[in-house]
Amino acid sequence: MSVSDKIYHILSKKVSTAYLFSGGSIMSLIDKFKYNKIKYFIPTSEASSGFCSIGHNKSLNRLDSVIITTSGPGLTNIITPLTDAYCDRVPLLVISGDVSTHMQGKNAFQEAPAIKLTDPITHFNHTITKDDDIDEVFDYAFEYCEQNKQVHINIPKDVLSGIYKEKNHYFDDLFHFTNKYIKFDQKTIDHVTDIINNAKTPVLFVGRGCNEASSELMKLALTGSIPVTTTLHGLGVFEETHHLSLKMVGMHGSVKANMAIQNADCIICIGSRFDDRTVGNIDKYAPKAKHIIHINNNYTDFNKVIPNSINIYGDAKQVLNMLNIKIKKNDRSNWLKSLDQYPLSFKYDNDCLKQQHIIKLLNYQLNKLQLKKNLIMTTGVGNHQMYVAQLINHLYPNRLITSGSLGTMGSGCSMAIGAKIANPDKIVIAVDGDQSFNMMNDLGMIQNYQIGVKIILMNDSKQSMVNIWEKLFFNGNCIATCKTNPDYEILGKAFNINVITIKNGYNDNQILSLIKEFLEYDISKPIILNCIVESDYCLPLVPPGNGLDEMITYENINSYVADKSSPPS
Repeated sequence: MSVSDKIYHILSKKVSTAYLFSGGSIMSLIDKFKYNKIKYFIPTSEASSGFCSIGHNKSLNRLDSVIITTSGPGLTNIITPLTDAYCDRVPLLVISGDVSTHMQGKNAFQEAPAIKLTDPITHFNHTITKDDDIDEVFDYAFEYCEQNKQVHINIPKDVLSGIYKEKNHYFDDLFHFTNKYIKFDQKTIDHVTDIINNAKTPVLFVGRGCNEASSELMKLALTGSIPVTTTLHGLGVFEETHHLSLKMVGMHGSVKANMAIQNADCIICIGSRFDDRTVGNIDKYAPKAKHIIHINNNYTDFNKVIPNSINIYGDAKQVLNMLNIKIKKNDRSNWLKSLDQYPLSFKYDNDCLKQQHIIKLLNYQLNKLQLKKNLIMTTGVGNHQMYVAQLINHLYPNRLITSGSLGTMGSGCSMAIGAKIANPDKIVIAVDGDQSFNMMNDLGMIQNYQIGVKIILMNDSKQSMVNIWEKLFFNGNCIATCKTNPDYEILGKAFNINVITIKNGYNDNQILSLIKEFLEYDISKPIILNCIVESDYCLPLVPPGNGLDEMITYENINSYVADKSSPPS
C-alpha cells in the first residue's frame, strides 16, 4: 500500500469526518477519500475548514474530525483556526501536504516553513520522513488530541505518494508521551474540604473544564449552599435558572457575579484558567479571598495568573466526587441574601430595535417551545456574542460554541456547520454579527451540502463592540467600524436559502411570530433571520485597569469618564 493508503486507514479508525481543501501537495491523500470510510466536506476556504472542525470537535468534546490541506497558502490559511483551538483548548488535528523533500528550502511553488509556523501553536508538530514509523507518529498525535491538544502533521509530496514499508518502533525515545502533571492525594482533598466547609462567603468559579461534571457540580453547590458563576465557555454547566446561579463573570459579566467574586473569602475555581477577561486587574482581584482553590486538568495553568493558589491537578468529575464525600451541609443564607442587592439582569434602553431585544425574545421562544434540550448555539465575536452569553438562560453544558481567548471574527457560521454535521438531529443556531459574517461567507458550503443551520444575523452595519470602544475611549472618532452591508435577502436568494427579515417598527408579537417561524423551520434546511437593528453599548463593562467591582453599568454610563489612555484590547 502507499503511504496515503496507510494514513487514510489510520484516520478511518479514529475520526468520522474530514474537512479538506485540495492542492497539488495533498492530492494523493485526498484521492483516498473515494473509499468512503470517512465523511468529507469541502468548505469555502481552508480557514473555514479549520473552524468547521473546531465546531465539530467542541460540540462532541472530543476529536472526531480532521483538517486536511495543501502546502503553502493552504497551511497558512489554517494558522488562525489552529491558534484559536490552541487558545481555547479544543482538540484539533491538521494534516498538511508539503513540497517534495528534494525541493524544500528552494522557494518552490507553494512552499512555506510549515513546522516553524505551527510550532508555537501546537503541542506536537512533525514532518513525516521516509524513515518514520507512521503508526507511531499518529499514535503519539492522537494521545495529545485526547487531552484536548493541537497537532500538526506535515507530509512531503514524495513521501505521501511513496510505498509504505512497515518499520520497527525505533523512535520510542523521540515519541515517548510523558505525564508531568502535579498529583494530589487524600490529604489535599481533606485540606480543601476543610477550607470550603469553614468558608463564610465562598463562590464556585467554573469553566469549560467542568463541562463533563455538571451533576457533580450541582451536588457540591446544593450541599454547601455555594453560589456559582461561570466563564463564557462554562455557560450552562450550572443551570442558570437555579437560585444559586450568578450567571457569567468578568468583563461583560453580571454585576452579581463580579461582586460575589470581590466579596468572597474563598474562590473554588474548577476547569478555568483565570484569563484576563474574567479577572480584570489582577492586583484588585478578590481582595477578601483568604483561599483560592484551583482544580484543573492542565498543570501549566497553576499560578500562571493568580499566585499562591491551592492547586489540584485532576479531572473535574473525579475531584468533585471526592470533595462531595466530605462537603457538609451549610446554611449560607446570609451570604446569599447579601448578594441579592446586586442585579442579575442586563438592562438596556429599549427605545428602538436592538440586538438585546431580539436575543431576549429568542430566549423566550426557545423556552416556550421547549427547544433548549436539543439546541447548540454558536456565535461570531463582538456585542452579539456577549448578548447571547448574557441574555440566554443557558441550561445545559457545552451548548455554546464560540471563540473566546483569541476572539476570532468570522468563525461563528463555520463552527455552526461543523456542530451541525457532528449533531445532525440537533437545532444549531449561529448568532452572528454582520461584520463577523461578512468576513467568511460560508453560504456556498451550506448550499452545496444543504446543511440545516439557522443563522441569526445582527445587521447594524457596524463592528458594534469596537465602535462603542471608539466612542468611549477615542472621543467618538468612529474611523474603522462603520461598513455598508449587502442586501442579505438577495444574498440568501442567490444561495437558495430562505431569509426572514425583522426591522424597526415591528411590535413584539410580530417579532415573536417571525422567531417562531424561524425556529420551527425544517432543521434539515438552512435559514437566515436578518435582524435590522441599532447598535448599542454592551454593559456591564469592566474597563482596562479596573477591578471586577469597578464596572460601567446602565446606571452610571452617562457619568462615566473613561481613561482615554487605556482602551480594551
